[in-house]
Amino acid sequence: MRPLLITCCLATLATAAAGQTAKKLTLDDLFDPAGAGRRPAQAVWAPDGRLSYVWDEKGDGKEEALWLLDPATGKSEVLARTADLGQQMGLEEKLAPDEYSWSPRGDALLLVADGDLYLYPPAERKLRRLTRTDAKEEIPQFSPDGSKVAFVRDFDLHLIDLATAQETTLTTGGKENEILQGITDWVYWEEIWDREAQGFWWSPDGSRIAYYRFEEEPVDVYPLVDDSPVYPKVRWQKYPKAGTANPRVKVGVLELATGKTTWMETGDPDSYLARVDWAPDGKAVAIQRLNRDQTRIDLLRCRPDDGSCAPLAEETWPTWVNLGKDFRFLPDGRFLWGSERSGWRRLDLHGADGKVLRAVIPEGWAVTSLDGVSE
Repeated sequence: MRPLLITCCLATLATAAAGQTAKKLTLDDLFDPAGAGRRPAQAVWAPDGRLSYVWDEKGDGKEEALWLLDPATGKSEVLARTADLGQQMGLEEKLAPDEYSWSPRGDALLLVADGDLYLYPPAERKLRRLTRTDAKEEIPQFSPDGSKVAFVRDFDLHLIDLATAQETTLTTGGKENEILQGITDWVYWEEIWDREAQGFWWSPDGSRIAYYRFEEEPVDVYPLVDDSPVYPKVRWQKYPKAGTANPRVKVGVLELATGKTTWMETGDPDSYLARVDWAPDGKAVAIQRLNRDQTRIDLLRCRPDDGSCAPLAEETWPTWVNLGKDFRFLPDGRFLWGSERSGWRRLDLHGADGKVLRAVIPEGWAVTSLDGVSE
C-alpha cells in the first residue's frame, strides 16, 4: 500500500473511531486549499501486521493519543494518551513521542521524547523512563530479541539492558565535527542514505553490532547562517565541496561480550562504504563500496571475526551507477540486488557465489526500492 493511500485510509478510520461520519470526497474537496483537514501521523507497522499511529482527536493538541488499527477489521483502539503518559512521569504537560518503534515481539513501544528514551508495554499501561540526560539519545534500535536497546549519544554508541536497566558505553572518543561513531556524517546522511542518520546494524543473533566510524579532520567547514532578522547566528558545518577531502570512514564490528571492535578491510580509502548488511547466519557482513566517481559498486563479503573482505559481485557503468536500496540476503546464502544493465533497474537473483542466476522483475519494469521479500 502506498503512503498516500495509507494516510487516506487512516484518516477515514480515525474519523470513524472518533464517532464522526465519513464524507465522500469530491473534486472540490481535493482542490480546496483549506480542505486538507487533520491526518494521523507517525504510522508504524507492528510485528503482528497491525498499524499504530498518532491521532489528535479534537485537533487542538489536548487529546492526542497513540492508536492501533487492525486492517483486517478496520477497528482502532487507544494504546496510550499522551496526557496520561505525561502524568505518569510527573509532568504538567503531555509526553508526546517525537518518534517511536515496536519491539521485535510487539510487546513494547520504544518512545523518543525531548531527547530521552522511554519504554511502554501496552499490556501494562505503564511508562518506563530509560534515560535522563542533557544530551540527546538518537537512533535507538532494539536488539533482535528485544532485550536491549542500542543508541547514539554524543556521537558514540551506547547500550541499555532492559532487564537490568544497566547502561554500557560501547565506543569512546566521539566528538562533533571530529569523530562520529554509529551515526552518519553530513555526506552520508544527505547523499548516500537519503537523510537517514542510522549508522549501526545489529547482527541477527544480537551478539555484535556493525557500525560506521567517521574521522572528520580532513574535511573543511562551511558557515551556515540562520534566519534571525536581528543577530543571525553562524553554525559551522563540515562540508566537503567537489574535489576536496571527504571524511575518512570505516566499518567496524563490535563484539558485545568483549567490547572489541574488528575493522573491515574494505580497501580504497577514497571510496564510499555505501551500504552495510548482515548475512542471515551472522557469518558475514556485506558492504557496498562505491568509488568516488560513482561509476562502480563492489559488493564485498567481509568476515566479522578477522575483517578480511572478498569481492562478491560488482555493478559498473561508464557515466554513473545509481545507488539503490534493493539488496537483500536470502536464508540460503543467495541474494537479490538491483542492476541497470538492461536499461531498466531490475532485481537480479544471485547465487551464494555472487553469480547472476536470473532476473526476478519483468523487463520494462523499474524498481525504486525493495521493501519486502516473501520466499
